[in-house]
Amino acid sequence: MTVPLISSEVFMALDKNKDGFISRSELKLAHRNLTRAELDAVIGQADADGDGKLTFEEIKQIAESTRSASTKQ
Repeated sequence: MTVPLISSEVFMALDKNKDGFISRSELKLAHRNLTRAELDAVIGQADADGDGKLTFEEIKQIAESTRSASTKQ
């Protein structure tokens, strides 16, 4: 059984304005220690459609790829 890395409840808690996306500012609120460059890197890597916002599916994809990379090491 695979445990999800992020649940829809966690996503909704991060989505402060409840628009269905995690914006740069919402991501920064959740991860205050990230620099602007690190935020840009996270969004650039996860934002499949290039709209500058992260959907639940995009975040799930990046979490899964991170999990896969860490288990291969």
